[in-house]
Amino acid sequence: MTKKETAGAITEILRIYDETRDTTPKNTVEKIVASMGTVKAGEAMAAMIKDCSWDGRISRENREYWQKVKSWNKESDDLGVAGINRLHRAHLDQIAEELRKIHRLSQNCEDEILPSDEEKQTPTVKQTM
Repeated sequence: MTKKETAGAITEILRIYDETRDTTPKNTVEKIVASMGTVKAGEAMAAMIKDCSWDGRISRENREYWQKVKSWNKESDDLGVAGINRLHRAHLDQIAEELRKIHRLSQNCEDEILPSDEEKQTPTVKQTM
């Protein structure tokens, strides 16, 4: 995507976030993907994560995954998206994690997705016969 297209996609993500902020990150991501598709949403998310990769509220798993996704991002270049900071970094991380699950499947990625902290804490039950 071009710089202008990336800025437009990020603006759309912010609009959807505003509409769904009282729901779950999964619901937000479903609406984002329905609005623009997985590839476009992924490129926009990659640009957002790369822009704030220094922030400790962005998980290592998300930073590593989204760094590999092609996107418009020049450290010294402001995308010119008004209000981008209204999306709290912790919420951005949650949305990025949900989108990562869908994006990875759509890209047929063979990279291992590291389990989230929540998944690490969920006990697994082995079924015996």
